[in-house]
Amino acid sequence: LAAGLVAATTGVAGAGEDLCLDGPRETVWAAAAESGDEILLTDGRRVRLAGVEVPPPSLADRSPAARAEAGRIATAARSALADRVEGRESALLDLGEDRWGRRLGHLVDTESGHWVEGDLVAEGHLRVVPSRDDPVCVAALLAREKPARAERRGLWATAVGEVRPADRSLVARVGDVVVAEGTVRSVGRSRGRTWLNFGDDIVRDFAVVMNDNDRVRFERAGLAPDRLKGVRIRVRGLVSRRGEAPRMSVDDPTAIEPVER
Repeated sequence: LAAGLVAATTGVAGAGEDLCLDGPRETVWAAAAESGDEILLTDGRRVRLAGVEVPPPSLADRSPAARAEAGRIATAARSALADRVEGRESALLDLGEDRWGRRLGHLVDTESGHWVEGDLVAEGHLRVVPSRDDPVCVAALLAREKPARAERRGLWATAVGEVRPADRSLVARVGDVVVAEGTVRSVGRSRGRTWLNFGDDIVRDFAVVMNDNDRVRFERAGLAPDRLKGVRIRVRGLVSRRGEAPRMSVDDPTAIEPVER
């Protein structure tokens, strides 16, 4: 089952990059990279790169070392983006406006044809963010992210980007968005929610929680919760806490990746 799910996911990503970038594009010029995932255009508009982020400083670990590491990652990401866009012509695939009034979209370098987000993810400067509004591009970005994680490029070689065990130790990361990996031990349903349990002690062990209203989308993506028992998966999202146990709520299939062994 795991191999089949991985094939389905990576197949979409491999074939989906062209689909992701298919659509009307606007020619733009970047005045400056404001951060590793945001640019200021020469016309005054701001563009937030879609489907990616620079990991923010940890809320769980406020030590000077952790803050410094997050700062180095952010600085490297901003510099890498600046090298690609400042003073250069780009094509913007505009996905609309976000809640802060920025344009949200994908950038393609006009001269080279390179997908800016894709290259930065592949180099380990940015990590992928789950999105129900842009699943094809998220799948394509995950395909770019996979070798960066495996080869520990950029942020993946740091504690900020570490892929963590999907177990009760995640209680120490409450408040952080993390990528965690483990095998689903059991699947339960209660009060309109489905629980993917990663341990035998549901009071203390880590679990991924999804609303039953979202089950159809997971099923259509080949991630029917009831078929995930015994499957090793990688999940990403905000770690919360319920009693003694760490929890992660997910509302979109792009937050879950079956892991090929």
